[in-house]
Amino acid sequence: MIPPIVLAAYPPDVRDCSWVPLPSGGGMSGGRVWRGDGRTGPKFALKRWPPSVTPVRMWEIHDRVRSVAELEYTPRFISTHSGQSLVIDGAHCWDLTMWVDGEPALFSPTTHVATQLTAAGQALAALHRCWGGFRTTVAPCAAVERRLKLFAKWEQSRFSFTGRSDDVTELLPTLELVRLLLPTARAELGRFATLRSRIVGIHGDFWPENVLFRYEQLTCILDFGNVGFDHPEVDLGRLFADVPGADRGHIDAAVSAYNANAPFDLSVPLVELLATTGRLGSLANWHLRLNADSPDRHLLSVALPRIRRLAALVSSGTGSS
Repeated sequence: MIPPIVLAAYPPDVRDCSWVPLPSGGGMSGGRVWRGDGRTGPKFALKRWPPSVTPVRMWEIHDRVRSVAELEYTPRFISTHSGQSLVIDGAHCWDLTMWVDGEPALFSPTTHVATQLTAAGQALAALHRCWGGFRTTVAPCAAVERRLKLFAKWEQSRFSFTGRSDDVTELLPTLELVRLLLPTARAELGRFATLRSRIVGIHGDFWPENVLFRYEQLTCILDFGNVGFDHPEVDLGRLFADVPGADRGHIDAAVSAYNANAPFDLSVPLVELLATTGRLGSLANWHLRLNADSPDRHLLSVALPRIRRLAALVSSGTGSS
């Protein structure tokens, strides 16, 4: 339910909409989105951010989004009566943007996939180009370091899951899948652990759920909640971790489009490594989130579709190597 204080902060055309709650995304972070329908169709998207996202962090996110306002596929915030882009109701931060039509088409690749991935590479290059001035230093890839720490934590954990017996039974083989592949993934990540390269502003969650298309046209990039600084390969690696059926040709097309539109070149091997270890890392992270001592242990039944898809992607990658 949307608290009255949130809608009251906005102009009448916002308050007069019919508000429809949308299904949560695959990440299940605790955020929630409502679509505001006017007389002629969808007009607005209202997001309630998770309690873990503080007002200070929200202002950082909004500043970063406003810095790329020249790009037509980035969110457009609607201001409150007081001219702010954010409403705080005590427990949550809320923001309101214009509604943009589109679908996360890369979850189900079609004949348009090559063109869509080229468009994604071009759009990402434009984001990074706008944010490139935020940092001029070189450093190791933080995503590689985080993944190595995640795998170390997974190896040190003792797993016990609660929930429906059928759900637990389905989850258990994915433990063996991670256990089988983790040594190779850790060794490959180790070869990049000390690689120092340019640090740029990154989206941080550039996966198919957040990249919308209308056929071949990229219409919007969503959810800038994980914006940060890292090697530019991190964003494309995140995208390809969740594109089913993506092969080296698809990666080459997206990287070529990126390199043609950004002032620095990407490393294809690092993109590939971040994609493959990203799938495995997501699976390992779900094990940790669902473990008996985790506050998210109750999510097993709702997380299983996501886990099935991750396991299929990981197994497919294993079979093709």
